[in-house]
Amino acid sequence: EEKDATLNRIKQEKADAAGEAEEAQDTLGYQVRFTDALQTKIDELHALAYQVDPVAADAIKNRQN
Repeated sequence: EEKDATLNRIKQEKADAAGEAEEAQDTLGYQVRFTDALQTKIDELHALAYQVDPVAADAIKNRQN
């Protein structure tokens, strides 16, 4: 009976972990899409700024954070 209880607890923990892993994967997907969208905006803004002042636009885009 104790073995059954332990086995059931392990199965439940495994199911919980699988659910958490799926949620983490979804969150990662959202973060990747958000980062891609931001990078696209940065690239578009750089292209626009480059038309006005290429040296300054490149200096801003390429500087270390």
